[in-house]
Amino acid sequence: MQEISGPFGRAIHIETLPTRVIAEMYRAKCGFDVVPHLSDLKSIDLFECVQTGYRFWRPESIAGSESFYRGLSAAWPEYYRDWRWEYGPMLSMLTMSDRLLEVGSGRGYFLKLTEGRVKAATGLELNFEAIQNKVTSNSIHATTIEEHARAHPRAYEIACSFQVLEHVTNPASFIESCIAAVRPGGLIAFSTPNLKHRAFSRRQDAFDLPPHHVGYFTPDVYRRLAKTYGLKLESITEESRWDTTGAGLKATARRWLVRVRQSLLGPGACVLAVFRRS
Repeated sequence: MQEISGPFGRAIHIETLPTRVIAEMYRAKCGFDVVPHLSDLKSIDLFECVQTGYRFWRPESIAGSESFYRGLSAAWPEYYRDWRWEYGPMLSMLTMSDRLLEVGSGRGYFLKLTEGRVKAATGLELNFEAIQNKVTSNSIHATTIEEHARAHPRAYEIACSFQVLEHVTNPASFIESCIAAVRPGGLIAFSTPNLKHRAFSRRQDAFDLPPHHVGYFTPDVYRRLAKTYGLKLESITEESRWDTTGAGLKATARRWLVRVRQSLLGPGACVLAVFRRS
């Protein structure tokens, strides 16, 4: 059995997937030609971390670039959503004394919701087009969490990242940098698709595959990561497919339409894990 060193330690090989299958799935789902973003690879490999259960694809070059996400967002107009189910639980945790950091903030829809709810909020985003079209008065910087954490250690009460970790080839560095950016006693929150409710099938949904998703998380993976990093696990919230939390009739109707589409295209359940730094 093939083994490699993964982000969190030793990992074993699960399966090999031809990239032509990926190209066919993207074309069928949204008409997007993903071939130029497959690095001339004929196949990619899925591995599982022995210690955490985290699953991930290799080689790392399969991860989407800025040009990939620019093209994908053009092919899928609702790619940057103005509401995600995890915003509700997260907003309920905020106080006016908090300094908040959102990593992978997109156009800043969550940051906009934090206006008037926290002392200060900052976003990090690598998509320059998203920054140029931001919807919030809060600052969004084009830098990585690693660079930002080195420049601003222990600067925040809360660091959060929604639907980003599954796109990252080195989640260990990402998580460690989020921890470094938060003061002792502060919160770190991540939401990702929940592999527990997305029984892995390479034919399920193109967006669950590279270059889009390159890693998979479950509640158990987050529980093991809490032990790995010496964090207190405050809560794990699993999304229901038919969750309709949030304010406003228009927003609720829009979310129902998203759920109907997801029920046709594949499962959409996600998980929100909140940790406290010791």
